Amino acid sequence: MIAPRKPRKPRKPRKPRMISINSKATRPPSRARAWSLWLLASSAAFLSACWETDMCDPGQIVKDTVCYAPPPPPAPAKEGGADVVDTFGKTCSTQSDCADGNATICGAPQLPMCTQINCQAGEENEGVCPSGWTCLLVPPNPSVCLKQ
Repeated sequence: MIAPRKPRKPRKPRKPRMISINSKATRPPSRARAWSLWLLASSAAFLSACWETDMCDPGQIVKDTVCYAPPPPPAPAKEGGADVVDTFGKTCSTQSDCADGNATICGAPQLPMCTQINCQAGEENEGVCPSGWTCLLVPPNPSVCLKQ
């Protein structure tokens, strides 16, 4: 005689399958996704609340998120009809190396030579670049005389 079968255990329900991207139904976000979204939103809120629109002291210039003292004003022409010393292209390491001529800005360390800024048409030193030099403007920086 054949022994009677044992009753089967009920099957566990299957996990829902992944829904395709194009499907209208979506599954709820996972706990990790919810935490990462919360972290992203709170970080953005804190950063925007702490952002300063003017991070420098009055009179300073911002360049690449660093505050610098403004460059000295161009040296005036010497009295008595004496010509101003041509310092364009003179090697320099500090602003004082260029202070006695017509190129009062030292571009060190990236450009270790005396030059002049604000040389575009309509700016305070318009047309100051000598022959063989060109005035280049790369916003947000001021225009600058560069050797060709």
